[in-house]
Amino acid sequence: MKTVENFLLARIAGQHIALHTTWVSEVLPAQPVTAVAGAAEGIAGIMVLRGRLLAAINLAYCFKDIETSVQSTSAVNKAMNVIVTHEGRLYSLQVDAVGTVCELPHDLRAPLPVTVSPQLQALVPVVCRLPAHTVMLLDIPKLLSGFGA
Repeated sequence: MKTVENFLLARIAGQHIALHTTWVSEVLPAQPVTAVAGAAEGIAGIMVLRGRLLAAINLAYCFKDIETSVQSTSAVNKAMNVIVTHEGRLYSLQVDAVGTVCELPHDLRAPLPVTVSPQLQALVPVVCRLPAHTVMLLDIPKLLSGFGA
């Protein structure tokens, strides 16, 4: 019997990524983001969601070491916000596009190529090789711990 898990597919900086649905709360269209002076690199700013302040994380920053011919839009013009919950806090992950929720079988997974930067290897422990493209499985807790979560 195959073991599968559900993931939300998204695109950032021309790359296909998958976010485990355990962490995903909701998906929203682009929202206003207020820049915060002195914020860590990768933090686009803060946004308000139903009266709560959320850190808006520009995922393109995490993938900046990957060369791609597709340019990501600027942080303030991201097409979608994936709202994730970690340790009782909400965060907004800014992505270029969101796809569907799908199952990614374990037998299609492989380690990330060693040619990828160590920083990205820490955030993407494995890839899933699908017929149409390769999807990077993003480790949400590790990503957020890099931003002081």
